[in-house]
Amino acid sequence: MSHAIDSFPAEALAFFRDFLRPATLTKRTFGAYTQGAYADGPTTTTADHVGLGLMGEWRQETTELVKRGDRVVILFAGSLDVVPASQDRVTIEGTVYEITGVLVRDAGSATYTCAVKGA
Repeated sequence: MSHAIDSFPAEALAFFRDFLRPATLTKRTFGAYTQGAYADGPTTTTADHVGLGLMGEWRQETTELVKRGDRVVILFAGSLDVVPASQDRVTIEGTVYEITGVLVRDAGSATYTCAVKGA
């Protein structure tokens, strides 16, 4: 399996090598409601994008979106061909999480820090 890992700076790879995990970002696109089946919700299409990430805990101040101790996934932008968004899902370390918000996209656009909850 090939990641866009060749575009990563060598220093970043050396630092994160032991921590990086395969991460599958599942982009969810919500369509229209099916007439007569509104209770089922809108139609949803999904597309998987394989990348690299880290799992962690939020240790900064509490916000409306995330509380201290909540889980976060840091996705490496260079390993993905899409941008994560709320309601997308990410599978990392064998667990599926729903992204509740993209908290930080660092200044160099190298990572996305995403607040997540169990899906």
